[in-house]
Amino acid sequence: MSPQQRITRMRWIAVGMCCAVVPAVFTIVMAVNRATAQVEQAAKEVVQAPDEQKSAPAAKDDIDEMVRRIGTAPAVSLEKNPHTRSIMEALETGKHPERLSSLHLPKKFNKAKYDLNPKEYLDVVEPGR
Repeated sequence: MSPQQRITRMRWIAVGMCCAVVPAVFTIVMAVNRATAQVEQAAKEVVQAPDEQKSAPAAKDDIDEMVRRIGTAPAVSLEKNPHTRSIMEALETGKHPERLSSLHLPKKFNKAKYDLNPKEYLDVVEPGR
């Protein structure tokens, strides 16, 4: 992805976050989950550095101490809630831009499909409808 494409993508993400609270919340949750994983990985790498000769129990104690001092953010399951699933699907696949921003028109309402399964319709988050 070129720098210009990244900038354009980041601008669209920013617009979506300004226009719809739901995508912003999930973007933040994903960032927190990634940051937590990165901190834990960095802690493991520091503790397991080859120049330090520590035993495995000592290394685990160092990680436990770092987690105790810094703390961790609890991982949030994005699969349990159907509303988050619809947002994650849009973020991961790049399809369904109407789920990420109110600037995109939502799909046309299909009354017959809604009557067959209203829960399916209500589980999909679309800020513009």
